[in-house]
Amino acid sequence: MEALSTDGRLAALIVPLRQMNLVVPQSLMAEVVMVPEVEEVVTTEPWLRGLIEWRGAMLPLVALESFCLPLVEDRPSRARRVAVFHAVCGLQGLSHYAVDIQAIPHPLRLGPADLRELTGERRCAIVAQEVQAAGVKAMIPDLDVLEQRIAQVMQNA
Repeated sequence: MEALSTDGRLAALIVPLRQMNLVVPQSLMAEVVMVPEVEEVVTTEPWLRGLIEWRGAMLPLVALESFCLPLVEDRPSRARRVAVFHAVCGLQGLSHYAVDIQAIPHPLRLGPADLRELTGERRCAIVAQEVQAAGVKAMIPDLDVLEQRIAQVMQNA
C-alpha cells in the first residue's frame, strides 16, 4: 500500500471515531468529506448506515464503532464527516467505502519504536491489533475481514 520512507517510517493517519481511534496507512484514505445525504439500505447489520454518493459512485457507509460496540448510542454530530477509503482486497464491486468519523484525521510517521501492542482481547472481528501509536490508543483494522463483510452485506441488500 504505502512504501516506507528512507528512514523506515510509514506515513500513517490516526482517525478519530467517537469512542476509539483507527491507525491506518495514509495511502488507504482517498478523501475526507462532510457527509452527504445517506440513502437507506435494507439490512439487518446496524453498522451499515446506508449509501452515500461520492464522485458519481454510491458507496457503503460503515460505522465501525457499531460494528465493534453494537450498544454504542449513535448520535450524529453537526459537523459529521466521513473518510472515504480505497478498498485493498480486490473484491468485485467494492473499490471504495466510507467510514463515519468524528474529526479530521491526524497525520504522523510511524516506525517500529512508535508502535506498542496493547494486550487483551480483541474488541471484534475487524480489529487486527490494538496498539499505542505515538502515544495514542488505537486499533489497526483487519481490512480483509472488514471489506469481506461489507461486500457480503451489500450483495444481500
